[in-house]
Amino acid sequence: FMSTLVNNWTPHHVNPPPSDDIDQVSCVGDLITVAHRISECNRIRAVDGEYDDDTAVANCVAPNNTRFRIVLYQGEIQGTQETIIVDMRRISGSIAIYQEEHHAIMCAAKFGEIWPREEVSHSDDQYGNNEAVKTAGKVPHTNIEKEAQVLADTTIHHKSEESKECN
Repeated sequence: FMSTLVNNWTPHHVNPPPSDDIDQVSCVGDLITVAHRISECNRIRAVDGEYDDDTAVANCVAPNNTRFRIVLYQGEIQGTQETIIVDMRRISGSIAIYQEEHHAIMCAAKFGEIWPREEVSHSDDQYGNNEAVKTAGKVPHTNIEKEAQVLADTTIHHKSEESKECN
């Protein structure tokens, strides 16, 4: 099933992108850097990943059994820099969770920014029946410029969803 022992994705090569329409995001960087950012994002966000180093494919399982596949392809050369195309597709499960993971993985792949999953206790004993409190961790936060500036110079940012939006 899903392996949690090997968290670092180190594919050996990538294929050119297929001619059909793929939901692609192009990331400047070498294959190992982009793959490592993705596998590190999955590790920090507690997403199980099964990484195939021969085919540059990752099959992943997020919370609520949300399954998706990530495929890396060779991108265009931009000046002197290599690019990698990241194609991510939902297989099954929650669309909302998939969208959260897609956002987090693309930020990690493109910018090296990794946002840990925000944990919120849903215990009625602790919070009563306050729906606003129980759903607080599910809403994206956007007012975070101060934290983004503090961390702007580091290579991989480990930050909460209070940090800058990543499009």
